[in-house]
Amino acid sequence: MINFIQKLQNYSEMTQALRWRTVLQENAAYTQSQILERIVNAAENGDFLMKMGFSIRGEGGGGHAVLVYGVEDCDYTDTNTTYKHYDKRLLIADPNFLNENQLNETACLYFDSSDYSW
Repeated sequence: MINFIQKLQNYSEMTQALRWRTVLQENAAYTQSQILERIVNAAENGDFLMKMGFSIRGEGGGGHAVLVYGVEDCDYTDTNTTYKHYDKRLLIADPNFLNENQLNETACLYFDSSDYSW
């Protein structure tokens, strides 16, 4: 499974290099919730293999890229900070967790499907 995920990440890097720049430019006009809604719609409609990047603004900067491979229902309440309930999650292959050969629930992106807050 690990080799398969690594191959998927390499494939998405090669085939989406040009598309990624376009998506970033398009997404500049949307809120975070609207961007998440677009990603979820693509994942639910079968265009589910996509790279999603995060950037850290401010001093030090940085970033991280992961591979989104699906969406599923869940029943999750964040008991660490907001106590907010989430009913869906993006399934994410994170290169930082490839040695586990299973879904890592901390790598998923949890959200509320009514307003796409996360």
